[in-house]
Amino acid sequence: MKTRKQFIAMAIIGIVIMACDNGGETTDPLDLAGTPTISPTTATVGTVLTANYDGKEKVSYQWNKDGSAISGGIATTITADTAGSYTVTVSASGYNSKTSAAVVVSEPTAHEHQWGA
Repeated sequence: MKTRKQFIAMAIIGIVIMACDNGGETTDPLDLAGTPTISPTTATVGTVLTANYDGKEKVSYQWNKDGSAISGGIATTITADTAGSYTVTVSASGYNSKTSAAVVVSEPTAHEHQWGA
């Protein structure tokens, strides 16, 4: 037979366990509702690229070139100063980040150099 102190101790332990239980809910991050994109979709070196996000969440931006983060590349625009594959990753607290499709930036052709087109 349990004493009154043992019964109270067991009741307190049960309450603590229930208070710590989140009811089976996960605390995994949510998915962002929108999609990040870059415009323009074709570019040459020197082009200003603009990050777009069509979701309602307040996101931050990180530009990437050839799969690596660009140091300081956190604005919504960036000038593509070298050829390569550019993406932008958007993130928000409590959400999984998303990365845009790549925009391949190429060197200008001889004609573009000559005429500035």
